[in-house]
Amino acid sequence: IQDAITAGYRNIFIQRGKYFVNGPILLNIDNVTIEGESNLTIIKPSNNGGAGLFPAANSIFEITGKNNVIKNLSIDCSAYTPGSGIASAIELKSGAENNTFRDINIENISTSPANQTFANGAIYLNNATSYIYNNLFENMLIKQINKAIILNSVNSGDGIRNNIFRNVKIEKWNS
Repeated sequence: IQDAITAGYRNIFIQRGKYFVNGPILLNIDNVTIEGESNLTIIKPSNNGGAGLFPAANSIFEITGKNNVIKNLSIDCSAYTPGSGIASAIELKSGAENNTFRDINIENISTSPANQTFANGAIYLNNATSYIYNNLFENMLIKQINKAIILNSVNSGDGIRNNIFRNVKIEKWNS
């Protein structure tokens, strides 16, 4: 996915299947659509060790751009075991504006139940320097997680404003 974005593709369609990522998907540009075939299009951090290990300090999607769309997929971080999990599934950073996240499941997709541990929350709006405005989170399921939605706005100028969370279902952490 990151290679397609770097190569200049702006409409990326991903067929049903499980895709392991060994680094964050960076959307620091505008007008990119990443669309899965269904919630059976699964993005998962690699836990294979060595160079293939997803860096725990990062989020699966890290967005600073504008007018991007991510839809019709699942993010499964349940089997990521090093330390205490990864930072988050979706992280919006300073400058993220008018992005849409629709029909996304953040859940354990494997056959054996396991919780997902996030250092910063499944969805993390992390504003350190500028603003995070007008982003839409719609039709989402967040399941078996330790932290769901975290807003962090420090020394942030204009702050976090006008973000919409519509039809977001959060299910409990299994103990």
